[in-house]
Amino acid sequence: MPKRVHVLFLDTNDAMGGVVQVHLNLLKHLDRAQFRLSLACQSCGMLVDQFNTIAKVERIPIDAGTKSIKQCRSMKAALYDAVSLTRFWRTVLTLTRYCSKEKVQLIYTSDKKRSVMLATVLSRITGLPFVYHIHNVYVDYRLNRRALRGANAVFANSHAMKAHFVQSLGRGMDRIQVVHNGVDTDVFKPSAGSKLRNYLGLSDAVTVIGVAARLAPEKGHPVLLAAAADLVAEKHHRFHLVIVGDDRIYSNNTGYVQQLQTMVTEASLQDNVTFLGFRKDMSDVYNGLDIVVDPAWEEAFGMVVVEPMACGKTVVGT
Repeated sequence: MPKRVHVLFLDTNDAMGGVVQVHLNLLKHLDRAQFRLSLACQSCGMLVDQFNTIAKVERIPIDAGTKSIKQCRSMKAALYDAVSLTRFWRTVLTLTRYCSKEKVQLIYTSDKKRSVMLATVLSRITGLPFVYHIHNVYVDYRLNRRALRGANAVFANSHAMKAHFVQSLGRGMDRIQVVHNGVDTDVFKPSAGSKLRNYLGLSDAVTVIGVAARLAPEKGHPVLLAAAADLVAEKHHRFHLVIVGDDRIYSNNTGYVQQLQTMVTEASLQDNVTFLGFRKDMSDVYNGLDIVVDPAWEEAFGMVVVEPMACGKTVVGT
């Protein structure tokens, strides 16, 4: 019987997002008879419990130098960056030793900058091949472009993403293979037992509309709030808009939550809009909605589109 391939996954995220959901799906469903799986992820934070639920994955706690939104915009940002760099190299040392001791054969990274940097340095030091998984448009970053050219294999989550990289970087990106994101249909499936409507105190006569995304400008929340304001202006009040997500992932979103809340107040939407924040029970949330909307300006492959579809919901996307 052939030996299993030992793959080291790198996840430097500190908040839930589409990339993390893809990693959770991959780690949960990859064939353990073919692969031995290890995961380097943050040593603390909101994702630890999520990753700990996955069986037969060796978790290596790391501190990859993440910082909060407050630290990103403060006067001490440069100091935090310096401290982050020290933590990064400590992480490199930890993972280099692990790769040697445990005979890792392949490194997998998403396209997040910290993960890409980590994979590139580890590959240079250890000589191990690495897979680069494109989840979004990061073609403008020099580090990502270099990693794309140095990766042993490159996957994109949609044909649109591949086309974008080929157009931006040339025919050398033809080698990108398209692997669409999967959906865990053991989790995301139709269910009549959602608690959401009761939680919101809404009757069955109210149409519940929802959006699930990090609170950042590119996700298009103002478009959806403007549409809600139009409905109220036309005397259509029997709807409720649920906004799921938070601003923990820094994405040039300073002041964005306040902007959305101001829009709600100015349009007198307080009775029609609820900010739910981050939720771990997204299957239950989707099953409690009548309509799911993705108003984002651009999506590489929106999990917020396919997950509610798996729950049998009507989805409207830009």
